Amino acid sequence: MKILNTILILFISVNSFSAEKLFEKADSLFQLNNTDSAILLYQEILDKDMESPELYYNIGICYFQKEKFKKSKFYFQKSLVLNPKSEIIKGRISQCNLNLGKKSPPKIFYISWKNKLLSFFSKNVSIIISLTSILSVFILLLLNIFDIKRIPKKYIFLTALISLFFHFIISSKIEKESILSLKDNTESIK
Repeated sequence: MKILNTILILFISVNSFSAEKLFEKADSLFQLNNTDSAILLYQEILDKDMESPELYYNIGICYFQKEKFKKSKFYFQKSLVLNPKSEIIKGRISQCNLNLGKKSPPKIFYISWKNKLLSFFSKNVSIIISLTSILSVFILLLLNIFDIKRIPKKYIFLTALISLFFHFIISSKIEKESILSLKDNTESIK
């Protein structure tokens, strides 16, 4: 009976020693951003019926980096069961929930058209188009007011609408670019 107990103790200690070595190897692979291999080694440790909150947490981190948030949340929750007081694990679970709930809203057709139109012209060309369209409206109005040439009001109205359309689209592009440049400047100051 004593021999059986010593063999059992020896087997358990060797098994835990090999699991510890696997854990260290998986951690080193994780540090090298080789998450796929790290996950395989972590799973191998789990197959040996060894578990710890750190093991589940590390598997969760690997899946989180691979943006597999459901699996990541699953392993974070297993880690939380073993270590219920950990605020870090709770924070990771809430990050997973945010990423799982984050769905990109469908793009409205006119917004996608506006973005395509804005990307077509440079900033300076866009400003010239905007100013030219506004100037053409004023010229048409002046021609109509001074009776130099009688232009139907529908053409003036249509030109004014097109001018306003270009002006608003282009001003939104300029505003976006200025906000982005402000963000870049504040980040470079920090």
